[in-house]
Amino acid sequence: PSLSHKLIHALSEPGDRIFDPFSGSGTIPLEATLANRIPLANDLSKIAVAITTAKIGINHRRACFTMQQNLEEYFVPC
Repeated sequence: PSLSHKLIHALSEPGDRIFDPFSGSGTIPLEATLANRIPLANDLSKIAVAITTAKIGINHRRACFTMQQNLEEYFVPC
């Protein structure tokens, strides 16, 4: 996280939008949120989106339900 932290602080101001088109584990959106920037993240993987969403603290009830449904697609009952 230190590189993303340094880059976000060096190249943007509080309130700026930070776009991460391949958010993966959500490090850049998390650092953007902590630095008072607006994170815009995207990823093809539903798991990556769920991880990023959890990291930046979106806990709206509907968002949690949708996240749960998306994750359930990846798990097969034993």
